[in-house]
Amino acid sequence: MQNVKKVGKKVLKHKSFQNFVIMSSIAVVQAVNNIILGRYLPKEQFGQYSFVFLNVIYTMSFLFLIGQNTAIVRYFSSKNIEEYDWGKYLKKLFAYITIPLVIVTYVIMLYYDFDKSIFVYILMGSMADGCIKLFSAMLRAKGKLNTAIIIERFHPVVFILFVACAILYGKVNLSNIMLLKFISLSAIIPIVIYLILKWDNGQKHVDNIIFKDGIRLWEIGLTMMVIERINAFVIPKVLGYEELALYSILIVIMQIYELSRISIFNVYCQKISKGDKVNKKSLFLLLCGASFIISIFYLCFANWILQMLFDGKYVASLGLISLFCLLGSLKLMYVLPSCFLVAESNGKEMKAFFRFNIIGSIGQVIAIMVLGQLGLWVFVTIGCFAFAYRCLIGAVLMNRVREVA
Repeated sequence: MQNVKKVGKKVLKHKSFQNFVIMSSIAVVQAVNNIILGRYLPKEQFGQYSFVFLNVIYTMSFLFLIGQNTAIVRYFSSKNIEEYDWGKYLKKLFAYITIPLVIVTYVIMLYYDFDKSIFVYILMGSMADGCIKLFSAMLRAKGKLNTAIIIERFHPVVFILFVACAILYGKVNLSNIMLLKFISLSAIIPIVIYLILKWDNGQKHVDNIIFKDGIRLWEIGLTMMVIERINAFVIPKVLGYEELALYSILIVIMQIYELSRISIFNVYCQKISKGDKVNKKSLFLLLCGASFIISIFYLCFANWILQMLFDGKYVASLGLISLFCLLGSLKLMYVLPSCFLVAESNGKEMKAFFRFNIIGSIGQVIAIMVLGQLGLWVFVTIGCFAFAYRCLIGAVLMNRVREVA
């Protein structure tokens, strides 16, 4: 019993476990937010909300940070960031990205026929999200992992309080919800500014290699972004916001796949990085078992969950649910090659992976443009092929990595 208590205390104190608990808790809050809004907003309005705040702003901040949030962690983790002139580096970064961000936001406004208020939400929301991610990366570089996670992901907690107030006063409509979401996203900025002003800004020059490293890391993430986000940008134009609403709701209720993927990846990637022996066959069977159990659960209960949460507002066919289960399973199976590639691959293998993923992303976009009008099931099917391709390429490259099993 004493040994069990010691192990339990050790696990609870471990930063990886604490990070996972924080991330999972906030993910649950985010899911509750989306479920509540899915119930109260008309389908088309929920589709517009999810498009702007769950897809466009997230994608824009990723694109225009050009990987610098990751590069900051890589560059400053072995250094004292307060000895460097990080202020000049950040000013330089924002000077590069501000004008392109404004232009792309304006193009999005014209293409999707948004009004000027949406333009402001996207532009300022992307800037706020980018600032938060950069500051979170600086905290990670200083070893303050839990604080970084809370700063970066705290806005859903603020938002759920706003949503509760809107429901209490009967003010749930698209314009109010968008304003409250924007305020919740920006609410942490004064705290970020306060904390930054307390830091010392040193004299050492920040080497330009930080930009180059960031772009290399950004390139790899870009293909994943295309595979996962392209549907949300095309569905509104091809099928309408109501279909995007159903697509977003199904992603929300199938979060068990995502949480399982993150937890298994974190455990096994860390083991491989530390040099521990990991049997590929055992990991493969674990992923197969998890995929099978989760898929059976959703095939049996997905429509019951939709009925319970949304009272018949959202209904999905068994075929569509099956496709979402296949997509979730493929994402889960991708953990196998990704663990070995992230932990052990060299620059040559990562470049090859990036090139193959570019080819896959282009093929996915072309297929969506040609076949997307046939229905939501086509988008999910194409996503399944994209992830199957990614798994195959990852498995081939993984086998080039030294044998660990």
